[in-house]
Amino acid sequence: MTECTLGDIVENMIAQGKRRAAQDLGAMLRKAIRKSGLTRNRLSELSGVRYAPLWKFMADERVDVTLVTASKLLTALGLRVEFRPVRRRKTQKDE
Repeated sequence: MTECTLGDIVENMIAQGKRRAAQDLGAMLRKAIRKSGLTRNRLSELSGVRYAPLWKFMADERVDVTLVTASKLLTALGLRVEFRPVRRRKTQKDE
C-alpha cells in the first residue's frame, strides 16, 4: 500500500474543487479499503472495528467514521496520515 499524506489529500481537494473534507477523507479511506483486497470481515478482525459500522461505512449508509475508527482502519491497512505544510501558490496579493 502507498503512503497517504495530508498534503496529498489537500492538493487533491484543491485540484477537484471545494468539497467537504470529511467526504474526501472518507472516500479515500473507502478506496484504500477496496484496494487492500481484504474482506470486511477480515478487516474488522484485524482492526478491532465492529463489522456492522464498517459495513455501513463501506456501503455509504454511514457517511463518516470517528477518528479513532479511522485510525484503527488505517493501522490495519498499514497506512498513515501525515501532517505537513502544503506549498501555497503565489498570488498577486503576496507579491
